Amino acid sequence: MQIVKRLGTNIRAFRKAKGFTQAEMAEYCDLSTRGYQEIESGNIGTVRESTVNKLIKATGLTESELFGTSESQLVQSRDQLLVELFQKSSMINNTEMIQDLIDQADSFLDVENKRRKESV
Repeated sequence: MQIVKRLGTNIRAFRKAKGFTQAEMAEYCDLSTRGYQEIESGNIGTVRESTVNKLIKATGLTESELFGTSESQLVQSRDQLLVELFQKSSMINNTEMIQDLIDQADSFLDVENKRRKESV
């Protein structure tokens, strides 16, 4: 189910970046507007392979881009984690704790990168 939500998030981001409405995107992908909306919202149990192929063909995105976390999203996640860590570090004087938090953030990103590469 998580993978369908990720697909919905990624296809929505693509659509908004291109400035399309849901109806325009549905037509472009040769899907019903309702069907497209269900995919984008992630409120659908599964997505047929034929539908995934239509999305790939229409958008030019790869399967890993549709279902995975993009490199820019990983960098953004890492940056957000580091900002939070530095904000919290002003309240913490323990450098070992700060280093531990940074290591945890890096470990998280390593796991995400590994998962992303395995799904390709």
